Amino acid sequence: MNRRNHKIYVVTILTLLLFTTSMWGSGFHFIVSQYIFYRYLDDAGLPYPPVTTVSSREMTNVSAEQDRNKEAEAQAKAARLLSASVWVSLALGIFPSVIVGRLSDQRGRRLALGLTLLGQSLYSCTVALMIFLRLPLSLTILGSCFSGLLGGGAISFIMQVNVCLTDVTSTSIDTKVDLSPDEVAKRTRQERRRLVLLGAFDGTMALGAAAANGFIGSIVERYGFIESLLCMLGVFCCTVIFIWILPETGKPLANPVPNDTTLIPSNLPLNDRSNVCPTPSDLCAKFKSLLSSITSILSTHNPMSILALLVIFSINLVLLPENNYIFLYLMAKPFSWSPEQVGLFSALIAFLMAVLCVCLAGIAAWSMKTEPPVMTTNVGSPDQAEPSLVINSEEEEQIPLLCADRDHRHQILHNRLKMIIYAMVSLLAVVISRTMLGFAFLLPNPSCTVFVLFALFLNMVRSSLMPTLQSFLSSLHDATKQGQLFSLIGICNYASQLIGLPSLPAVYGLTTGSFPGAVFLLSACISAVSLVFS
Repeated sequence: MNRRNHKIYVVTILTLLLFTTSMWGSGFHFIVSQYIFYRYLDDAGLPYPPVTTVSSREMTNVSAEQDRNKEAEAQAKAARLLSASVWVSLALGIFPSVIVGRLSDQRGRRLALGLTLLGQSLYSCTVALMIFLRLPLSLTILGSCFSGLLGGGAISFIMQVNVCLTDVTSTSIDTKVDLSPDEVAKRTRQERRRLVLLGAFDGTMALGAAAANGFIGSIVERYGFIESLLCMLGVFCCTVIFIWILPETGKPLANPVPNDTTLIPSNLPLNDRSNVCPTPSDLCAKFKSLLSSITSILSTHNPMSILALLVIFSINLVLLPENNYIFLYLMAKPFSWSPEQVGLFSALIAFLMAVLCVCLAGIAAWSMKTEPPVMTTNVGSPDQAEPSLVINSEEEEQIPLLCADRDHRHQILHNRLKMIIYAMVSLLAVVISRTMLGFAFLLPNPSCTVFVLFALFLNMVRSSLMPTLQSFLSSLHDATKQGQLFSLIGICNYASQLIGLPSLPAVYGLTTGSFPGAVFLLSACISAVSLVFS
């Protein structure tokens, strides 16, 4: 298999792997969320889905006021438990995600992917036992502990898949070698290709979520939780198969930790040092070394890297935690959506976001396309040609290379300015959509539903933001540091969710009885602040 066919094969396997992983993750989260809500409704003596019509309330002899109070309490409990479960996984996964990033660079990508998948499999088994045997809901916290401690959770898995993609589209950057015109054009094509592929990968994740939500909601409502859970376990088996057949994309280092002398006693022979068990102080020193190597990425390109990471932080802070309460918001009055309607609508939004993500990423890559630089050199008269060849030959050879390097730097600045504009437009769309969601519940039905649909469709403009920022950061750093770079992006995602997951669902739980849209208005304010500072 030649190099081109090998790359196509790797990208195909990565796409299928990401599709099945996203399908399993989205479907599993939908099942767990609905099951927790169902258990709290059942404990309160309320039917599932919640009774919302007047005739249904009269048939079940349930007071409207009592029903509303109990339902609000069940929503608050479900939001708190879901946020606590994900928060535990994130809090415990910060340190393992750093280890996975270094392990990915030193021992290979497949080992890192397998480690993260092991934690996800233990989480799946724990939650499956809880549903099959009707065990206490607190077991979701235990499953989250497994997911976080072994590999860092779902975010770490997605970051490692993105690292595999950058392996296929990246070349090592050697700052000592001047850039020729062909090299400038080649690197520009690589950056554009990487942007398109990252956009396609985000679109693949959205398609996986659309496929899961499209039928899981119907299965849950018509058949039950056990049947839907068995379907997701089958999808999880496909993920394991794709990791098994995935070729190694990285180049493991022959001597992974050459400078970590604190881990190996210097008086031992070289062949015996690998058998020494490190002490806790050695592990602490190794962790400090990992953190210093990762934070050094920020000091390399300080302003641009920090700006991109801050935008990633703010977007994840606002958008990622909302999956734990937006379905509760839509299933309550005045929307009164059923689980099937929530699933189908989520599938539609995810599908449209997938298409729009690929299209916007392609447009962004097309806008970055520039003509290769045309270089001209001034050659002296024939009488002066021979002396200048002896005296200034090196300077004459450097002139076209310096021109190419100058044009390449100008092109980089121009592309980065475009990416900042894309980020600002996406943040503006988030501000408007969150504001509309915050006031939608004040309208009567079906006006409130139309308002929600328009707000969520507007929110799809942000779909190309993450692949653009990831490609932007990836192009700044050497191919040998991609694992650590995406670990830093993963840590940024962790930090945003560690703040957003306990706070935003808590705000919804506190205001669901008085002003349910308050949490969306808070998200709009956070996005507006990010827009101003960007």
